[in-house]
Amino acid sequence: MRAEPNGLRLCRVSATSESAAEPRDTVMTVRRQLNWTLVMGAVSAALLVAYLVAWVRIDGLEIARSDFTSTYVGATLLREGHGSEMYDQSLQTVLHSELDPADKGGNLPFVNPPLAAALAMPVSLLGLDAAYRVWSLVQLALLVVAVVVALRAAPIQTLRRGQIAAIALLALASVGTWAMFIQGQWDGVSALGLATAYASLRRGRPATAGVLLAVTSLIGKPQLALCLAAFVVGRRDWRLIAGGLAGLAVCAGLS
Repeated sequence: MRAEPNGLRLCRVSATSESAAEPRDTVMTVRRQLNWTLVMGAVSAALLVAYLVAWVRIDGLEIARSDFTSTYVGATLLREGHGSEMYDQSLQTVLHSELDPADKGGNLPFVNPPLAAALAMPVSLLGLDAAYRVWSLVQLALLVVAVVVALRAAPIQTLRRGQIAAIALLALASVGTWAMFIQGQWDGVSALGLATAYASLRRGRPATAGVLLAVTSLIGKPQLALCLAAFVVGRRDWRLIAGGLAGLAVCAGLS
C-alpha cells in the first residue's frame, strides 16, 4: 500500500479540526447572544418597574404641575361648553388654579387641537388625580400596542422569541416612556400613529400611512408635525403626501 503524502495528511487533519471547531463556535455564539438577551431584558424590566414605583409615589402637587394638567384643562373647558374660549389663557389660568390652589407654578397652556380635547373629555369627568392615573395607564397601554405593531411589521423573522421580547422591553424602557408616564403626556398616541404608519408603509399603503402620521402627530405632538412633514415630503411619494394632506383636512374639519 502506498504511503499517504505528509502534506495530504496534514490537510485532512486540519479539515477535521476545523469541522470539529465549527459546532463549538456556533454554540459559543448562541450562548453569548442568549446572555446579552437576558441582560438586556432584565435591565429593561427593572427600569419599567422603577418607572412604575416613581409613578405610584407622585403626590397631588406633582400631578398639578405635570404636563397632563394642560390636557385636563382643555378637555374640561370643552366639556363645560367653553369650546370657543378654550385657548383663552386667562380662562385656562383660573381653571388651573382651581385644580390645586397650592400650585403657584402658573398655567401650562393647552395648545393641542380641539380634537385632542374631545378625546380627553372622558377622563375630565374624574378628579385631577384619578384622571391623571387613568390617562397615564391608557398612554402606556397604547405604547405597548405600538411596540407590538412595529415588531410584527418589522423584518425580524430570523430572531428568536426571546430576542424579540427583549427588544420590546428595551423599546418600552426608554427615557421617553418615563417622561410620558410621569408627566401624563400624549406619547402613546404619537407612538401608535408612527407604528401603524410604519406597518402601512411596509404593506404598500402609503396613503394610509400619511393619514395616520398627520392625524396622530397633530393630536399628540403638534410641535413635531413639521419634522414628520419633512419626512413625508422627503420620500417624494405623492400617495404619502396626499394621505398627509387628507389627514390635515380631517383634523381641520373635526376642529
